[in-house]
Amino acid sequence: MLKMCKGVIQVQLKNNYCHCIDEAVFFFNAELVKLDPKREWSKYSVPELHQCGELYNMLSSSSLELRILAAKSIHLLFVQMEGVFLDSKHHDDVFQSVYQTLLEARTVHGSVPDDFQPDEGNTRVATYLLTLGIIAVTSAYLETKSLYALCVAVVQSNIEPLVVSKVIRRIAASRNMSLKLYMRQHLPYLATQWLQDQKDFQMFPSCLLETTNFKSLLEENLDLLLPVLLEFNILQPLEALCTDSEKAINDLLIEHFPVLMAHIFPYIAVETYSLENVIENAKIKNAKGRYKLLEKSLGKQNFNILVTRYIGDITLNIVKLVHDPSICKEGLVIEPNPPHFLPIVIEHTLKFIGDLFENKTLAGVLNSNGRELHKVIFGVSEYLAKASMPHDAGRALSAICALVEVMLFQSNRELEDSALYTIQILVHTLTFYIGDLCKKGCFLADYNNQILKKVCRYSIENYPECLSTCLPVLISRLLPFTKSSSEIWRSANEVVELVMSSTNPEIQNVIIRLPSLPDDDEFSCLDSLRNFHDQLVAENLGYLALYEKVETFLSQTKDYADPHVLTNLWKEITRSRNEIASLYKKLNANEESLGHQLTYHLVSLASSLDEKIAIEASRCLGELGPVALGSPVFSLVDKNPLKLQPLARTDGSSTSQLISILNRYLTTDHIDIVEAASNALYKILATQDGYKAARSLEEGVFKALYPFISRHKSKAGSPSDTGIDGATYKIIVENSEKWIGESNFEKWICNLTCLLIEAGCGSEIMTYALPVCRIKPEVCMFILPVVIHMAVKTDKISRRDVISNQFTIFFHKHCTELKRSASEQKGTPSICMDKNAIQVLLKVINYLRAQTPAVGFTKSQRCTPWDRNLWLKVNYLEVAQAAYYCGAYFSAILFLEIHCEILLSEAHEKHHKQVNNRQMSRLQRVSFHKDSSVMQKLLLKVYSSLGDSDGVEGCGGSAKLLDPSIRGIRSKHRGQWIKTLEIHDAANSLTVISILSFYFNFSIIWMNLQSDCTSEGYLEIIPACVPHAKPETDDSSKMESTRELDN
Repeated sequence: MLKMCKGVIQVQLKNNYCHCIDEAVFFFNAELVKLDPKREWSKYSVPELHQCGELYNMLSSSSLELRILAAKSIHLLFVQMEGVFLDSKHHDDVFQSVYQTLLEARTVHGSVPDDFQPDEGNTRVATYLLTLGIIAVTSAYLETKSLYALCVAVVQSNIEPLVVSKVIRRIAASRNMSLKLYMRQHLPYLATQWLQDQKDFQMFPSCLLETTNFKSLLEENLDLLLPVLLEFNILQPLEALCTDSEKAINDLLIEHFPVLMAHIFPYIAVETYSLENVIENAKIKNAKGRYKLLEKSLGKQNFNILVTRYIGDITLNIVKLVHDPSICKEGLVIEPNPPHFLPIVIEHTLKFIGDLFENKTLAGVLNSNGRELHKVIFGVSEYLAKASMPHDAGRALSAICALVEVMLFQSNRELEDSALYTIQILVHTLTFYIGDLCKKGCFLADYNNQILKKVCRYSIENYPECLSTCLPVLISRLLPFTKSSSEIWRSANEVVELVMSSTNPEIQNVIIRLPSLPDDDEFSCLDSLRNFHDQLVAENLGYLALYEKVETFLSQTKDYADPHVLTNLWKEITRSRNEIASLYKKLNANEESLGHQLTYHLVSLASSLDEKIAIEASRCLGELGPVALGSPVFSLVDKNPLKLQPLARTDGSSTSQLISILNRYLTTDHIDIVEAASNALYKILATQDGYKAARSLEEGVFKALYPFISRHKSKAGSPSDTGIDGATYKIIVENSEKWIGESNFEKWICNLTCLLIEAGCGSEIMTYALPVCRIKPEVCMFILPVVIHMAVKTDKISRRDVISNQFTIFFHKHCTELKRSASEQKGTPSICMDKNAIQVLLKVINYLRAQTPAVGFTKSQRCTPWDRNLWLKVNYLEVAQAAYYCGAYFSAILFLEIHCEILLSEAHEKHHKQVNNRQMSRLQRVSFHKDSSVMQKLLLKVYSSLGDSDGVEGCGGSAKLLDPSIRGIRSKHRGQWIKTLEIHDAANSLTVISILSFYFNFSIIWMNLQSDCTSEGYLEIIPACVPHAKPETDDSSKMESTRELDN
């Protein structure tokens, strides 16, 4: 076949056959590349055309179709048939040949007519760009080289920058990044390579970073470009920038001091510890020159102060420069942006920095400044969380490994204060991302487990009490990877075995309370460990009752639940069915039983987004059987699941709970939430109230907050509503779009809470929680009642009226929507019909009812328990209807009672006679009011829903129910179905009576009503007919009955 193809090519060159011959040769070469990727036996050539056997040869074809075909198939040159990438040398050799071919193909041959040469040139540019773009997308190893070739093409080949930017934008889109972010990611390499090729940096195509000129390019990317320019001793652009911005060059050096020193310290450390064979002497000499330049420009004393001040940022930037080629056991070793260093260099660099401080290691220095410590640990966690490519994840793991070596094994136990925080965050980070690392490459997950094993070994030896707090999470997350079908079962099993076989008493005390290990065939590797664990439990605890096992389950799954733990709970409940009743015994009258707590927790887990957790939780609920829930109210919980505790009755306790929640968010799944929670904790704990609230927490929680506690004296709080007048507050808060315009609950609660905080809520602490509220609906649900209470409590600018008005509008719109038929409710449902939103506002009202105002809301201003109901001026009847809609029946009765009292109070002020009749029920005493029938009807529905027969019968008395629909509900409740049908039929026939009434035929109506007086449905029309008909009758009892109905 090879000989035949060579012959065809030779004949083609002489006789110039048709286009289909070239196409056939191309497809033949493509098949050869698939069979022999390195072209070890399939390579061929002819004397007239040495590259005829190469796939990229067609890139220089005179045919546009063949050139595009070759460009689209160029990825075949870098992979084997199984999709595995070839080695780096092959990549380099092929790219060099392809790039050279592309450059030669740019030249338009003289055979092309002059009229067609511009079009031909454009098509060749298209081939050039398409080929480099496909290489960049296909090969991560050649991505930066292809990107650099595209940038060079703008200057050397005069290709339109806009066209090149479109190609790079498509490459960035394949990485789920914007053009600017993508170019910034590779800018250090591009700038370094540009200057190494001795090109004028001011000619760099700035439009590729979406900037208009070189000046704006330098300003917006100075953090990346300043170290590169100093390395090549190019100061002129910096001086020009300082002149334009009226800054001194020292200001730029101070602003970017951490990253500058991170690029210098490794070279100094290499020389200090005699590691010169690792790095070229020329680079060391260059770094020493930059070190002296900075020290001279800033002054030695100021230089040392800056090192101390920015120790956390310097450390973080240094560990991010680590590059460990040895961990990449699969695929290509992809080098990061320059500069980068081997792990041994980074470890010695961190040791060198620690030696700059007398009698301390770097760990001790960071421990003495908790904020700097948090910067480093959060920074590496964020690095791993945002790693989208395998090589990025490898670098992030190398950074964590370097940090673990210095922070733990070289710390000399100087992490005493921050050990709990450090170990918790490291364990959480190294266990949470295992599944994601497996998808990127099993070698990465194995490397991750090796680091985790180091952390666990060190913690067991030095800080077992810190590791014990996160052992349940560690074991739960690792267990799924110990299955025999898992590709990383060995490394995962090593970590589990190290921890569970520990003889440390504190570790064992937690281990014996963990559920038994799975006994499935897939977990056969855990057989010996499971037997050891069962024996350990038997020796230390003996037989545990179901009550004790449930207590352990609730304590261990407070922040994290795992399917295995739920499966084990299901087995325990199944084995101990006769002990289930003991779970529901209350110790005190006002205390929830353990069974209720378990049911609450399982219901929350059953709504989890994790299908396995939801199924196992449902199985447990099924085994528990029907439960009389009684008073506990089931509220929304986080999908983590992270349950929010009920609001306390004092602002101080609410602050404590908020701090506790933010502390738990430090180990949540989303790095953005971790960052927001961290920033909030810094500011809250810097206040006197925040610090005092943190001290009231458990010792373990307070100890975990060590990095966030200020070393300086806490400042006193200040109200957050300063400078906002009444008119401005009203304009801000009365934004109807924020209250009823949104249809998505999560957006609604976040926007509304942020709106009220930004408008000024009278609490500095709540203002500091604003970043978390923007992204975490659960926190908004928690603090919204507190925010509204604090805002109304100030009441300096009629905030009570403003907020009351918005609540009234919300509940009124809800009741209006309820009256509309299903056919009338078109489009997206209003937020007023969202049960989650209604429950949130009901919680606000209930929270306010638990607070005692300083001054009463009545004219006397004397505070009484009744004033607790008057924080907001709302229509409690509409609130009761909303509560009924949400299934909060007891709350609905309570709100109806409050509304009835308000009506009686208003009627008493107007001296209404019926109000003072104590022989009548409250509903009867307000029967004159237009709301009375609605109240009766709602009360009947509530008691019917509760199944309270006495309550239904007591709603106003059987003879006083005038509304046919209300009488129908009562008859339905009694089981009188025939009577119910009669009432509804009579109600539907009233249209005839209404017509007669319109024509003033009251006598006829009265005659009909007399003849059918037993039909309850007609009773509704009697009061309207009697004054006009005035029938003559001797039956005084009938007339008395009529007067009563008329009243």
